[in-house]
Amino acid sequence: MIDPTFFERFPAYTQFGPAVPVVRVSPDGLPAIHRFYDTSPVSPSGRYVAMLRFPFENRLPSPGDEAEVLVVDLKTGEIAYRTPTAAWDTQVGAHVQWGASDKALFFNRIDKKAWQAYGVRVNILTGEECALAGTVYMISPDGRYSATPCLEKIGLVQLGYGAHIPDLTSRENRGAPADDGLFLVDTQSGKSRLLLSFSEMYDQLRHHFKNIKLDNGGFYGFHAKWNPAGDRILFIVRWRKDGSRRYHTQNFLLSIRPDGTDLTMAIDAVRWRAGHHPNWCPDGEHVVMNLSGESHQTLSVRIALFAARAARKLRIPFRPSIAQLRFMTFRYDGSEMRVIAPLHMGSGHPTMHRDGVHLLTDAYPSEPVSYGDGTVPLRLVSIETGNVENIIRIRTLPIVSGRYEELRVDPHPAWDASGRYLVFNGCPDGTRAVFVADMAALVGLGETKTT
Repeated sequence: MIDPTFFERFPAYTQFGPAVPVVRVSPDGLPAIHRFYDTSPVSPSGRYVAMLRFPFENRLPSPGDEAEVLVVDLKTGEIAYRTPTAAWDTQVGAHVQWGASDKALFFNRIDKKAWQAYGVRVNILTGEECALAGTVYMISPDGRYSATPCLEKIGLVQLGYGAHIPDLTSRENRGAPADDGLFLVDTQSGKSRLLLSFSEMYDQLRHHFKNIKLDNGGFYGFHAKWNPAGDRILFIVRWRKDGSRRYHTQNFLLSIRPDGTDLTMAIDAVRWRAGHHPNWCPDGEHVVMNLSGESHQTLSVRIALFAARAARKLRIPFRPSIAQLRFMTFRYDGSEMRVIAPLHMGSGHPTMHRDGVHLLTDAYPSEPVSYGDGTVPLRLVSIETGNVENIIRIRTLPIVSGRYEELRVDPHPAWDASGRYLVFNGCPDGTRAVFVADMAALVGLGETKTT
């Protein structure tokens, strides 16, 4: 449990009058981000917060450029651990995250001779480091396994989430390869194995891929997400057609048990369309995601979605009502689909509080719920009442965003294990920084909701 007196040791963030206390925990002048909205950067004991420091903010990293893993001691305000790594990108850094205790910090490094990424487990208290045969994407709740796609290939379908290597196009996938897919890495033995290949996924769920022509593109892995119980994994699979840009993909949300059985299709490419950012609910059975409540089969919705995508590329804040997203939940097999908070637009990176009542999300600057000036809200949604409150407003528009916004700053709001604190990114003065908000006044701190 975090000692709440740590707020006294860090500078307060007070712009736009936050509804809760907020402090910046990243070191002054060092541009940094925490990983993602589905893992807490706060250590299991609550004493440390982990992040990645950027070496620059005005361009994308090139192969070999080194960033720095930082661990800040919330008790002293000092940097407790730091080390360079070249296995990083702009949106999630080096996938820095904790295992089951403060003695296990995970992130990725890169072998610059073979240009191959690999994960490491580090005891920050002793400096002892163990190399893994596979990469780190998301660590299971018990710290025993990493579920991961091929980290080097993510850049072929989405910049910002993998590791930069030379001559990336030489590693393009063809069709549904038997040597790529979802990998499982044992963090104790260090061994890595292919849990399920794209070939096996295609064969088992062939009817969901009926519009895919295997000789005209390739499947790639993206997000891998453990549920809170550690007994099921969500896996985003992307199909990229030959000649298309990396952002022009068909997306599929699959779920699977960690023994490789019970593969299901939660959301296919038709249902996904303009949707984004699935995340497990506390019960480990259901998923929350931004989806359109309308059928995507109708011509009017397809036209509206096309117009909305075009507007986003041009950075025009336009979203026709027929194409607006809603916060939706569904079972891991795609059943029990329902809209929560039906009066409010879905946005950003939705994450459910452990009480099962509150949903926290952010927004992109181009979304209608944002302010139009480069600042965005952190939105707290009550599923019971339907009320939405913008609890924090912060600038996320960096000085340099990149052609495809690869250098954007997403808040990626993540709850700590206690459910009291929220960690997020921002750049109020143009420099990336990591913040912590004390949410005790707004959310319950009881047991995790399991039903």
